[in-house]
Amino acid sequence: MHCPKCGAPAAEAQKFCRTCGFGLEKVEQLLDESPQAIPANQIPAENSDKLQKRLTRMDKVWHAAAVIFLGSFVATVCWGIIDKIIIEKGAVVSGSLFLLFILGIVFLGLFGTYVESQRKKPASSQSRLSSSQPPELQSLNSKLNADTTNKLLPEPDLSVPTSVTEETTARLAEKINAAR
Repeated sequence: MHCPKCGAPAAEAQKFCRTCGFGLEKVEQLLDESPQAIPANQIPAENSDKLQKRLTRMDKVWHAAAVIFLGSFVATVCWGIIDKIIIEKGAVVSGSLFLLFILGIVFLGLFGTYVESQRKKPASSQSRLSSSQPPELQSLNSKLNADTTNKLLPEPDLSVPTSVTEETTARLAEKINAAR
């Protein structure tokens, strides 16, 4: 525990802060009563992985339920068209054309949904990847990706810097030559 007034470390059993004299009894009671909050960036990695897997599983179940519901609805509509128009009225050509029209609309809707999900897939996997990284790496990645990926690097400095050893050796050689 730390003193809320001066920030000095304090033991749990202390009644007063040793640095500033602030009363710590009420602070300890409030800390005991309040639930422990874990900042979002300190959630253990295994918990975030479990949460991500659970969300993915729930998403798959939701999609399966939607496919089953829509499939049964389309099957019911198709059976109604076959039963009422083709069998009862005997209009085979017009009933078949109407059936093909309905199935075409369903196919176009499914194809459009598939194309849209494929467009969103790279963006969602990138955001999922960046959300699993620590905040320091996220900020570094955002700096690197922000308008720098399409720019050329500056020309490298082609001169080789001299090392300390080379400079010291050159000075010693000058002194030796000057002493001769």
